[in-house]
Amino acid sequence: MINLNAAVAPKCVACYASYTSWLLLITFFCCVTTAFAAPQKRAQTSVPKTKVAYKLMIQLTPAACMTTYGSVDRACLQNYWLTVQDFRIERSNGSALPEHCGNHTLPPLSPIQASLLGRIIPSPAVRERIWRTGGACTGLSATDYFRLITTSVNRLKVPDAFRPKRTVMVSRQLLRQQMRSLNPSLPEQGFYFQCTPSPQLAKPLLSSIHICYRPDGAYSTCPFYANRLMSCGDVVAIQGLTLG
Repeated sequence: MINLNAAVAPKCVACYASYTSWLLLITFFCCVTTAFAAPQKRAQTSVPKTKVAYKLMIQLTPAACMTTYGSVDRACLQNYWLTVQDFRIERSNGSALPEHCGNHTLPPLSPIQASLLGRIIPSPAVRERIWRTGGACTGLSATDYFRLITTSVNRLKVPDAFRPKRTVMVSRQLLRQQMRSLNPSLPEQGFYFQCTPSPQLAKPLLSSIHICYRPDGAYSTCPFYANRLMSCGDVVAIQGLTLG
């Protein structure tokens, strides 16, 4: 490497002065460039790559058996109380990802994982639909995607009020209080209920619970929470295994 200081001859004072000026100018330019580039780099690393949330939809199976499935569905025949019906990414503006992300067929799962899933998603057709419309959009493998669902469901504690033997009328606010009491880290706006009209009942029928998560698995505030509260009134009906 050339030593620039040693390469300057004593008689070339003007050349040395010119060299020094250029060196100072280059140093100043580098400092200014670094000063402007550093804040930009910090800003880039502080902003998440994607502003999304996972939304888990848990269906109250007795309500679905009365309004949608009918008595021939496996979940109805085996008296399931709660089943997973969806788990997908939602954007920060509240919109879901496309209904089909390549329309991928669900690959085979291990017997152990399939057995565990049978407790919360008993229908193979529902597993296939959930994967096609939600799982294939996440970038996760089928194994990791369904493991994430299982972990999320196992972590969530659901009040016994959602499992009545006979149909009951319950305060929606009471149900929300019980949910948050059993799940202290669940934000006030981190979950909501959906109801369907029921000709047989005087009140809206509670059909599903929706819980929102961050990509790291922690509970999250649901995007556009306020827009999702219109289907249930102050008092809701919860379908029991037997009418009454």
